[in-house]
Amino acid sequence: MSGIELCEAAAEGDFNTVRELIHDEGVDVNATDESNWTALHNAAYVGDEEILMFLLAQDDIDVNATDNSGTTPFMNVALSGNIEAVKLLLSHPKIKITLKDNRGQMAVDYAKKRGVKDVTKLVRKETSIAMKMMKGAKRLSQGARRLSQRLSRRR
Repeated sequence: MSGIELCEAAAEGDFNTVRELIHDEGVDVNATDESNWTALHNAAYVGDEEILMFLLAQDDIDVNATDNSGTTPFMNVALSGNIEAVKLLLSHPKIKITLKDNRGQMAVDYAKKRGVKDVTKLVRKETSIAMKMMKGAKRLSQGARRLSQRLSRRR
């Protein structure tokens, strides 16, 4: 069994095959198809909560994997319109929701395309928070660097 079969099973919502391929056959959870989509990309695209939960529980899952066009699973789940599936991906500690695809679009742009108001609102809110945190971390880092330089001059 191959990664392509894993991706197809995830796209078709075939939980038992996904579980079997990963646990019994040893297929890499991050295996890709010809477009560089992983099983997580596929499950996110169709908003399959059961498969998403299973995949997100795998220790070596790459939640920020990109396909040939720079699309991430979070972009796909935003496009799915399934708010519960969106929340599942948001709950993963390694998710990066501000990544951009090759056209410069973020998940919030994908959510807007789909037009599901509650999904768009949630993704917009989470993106805004993440952007503010990134700016705050950058300022903190710059401040720490300036303080370090001042202290080294005093010695």
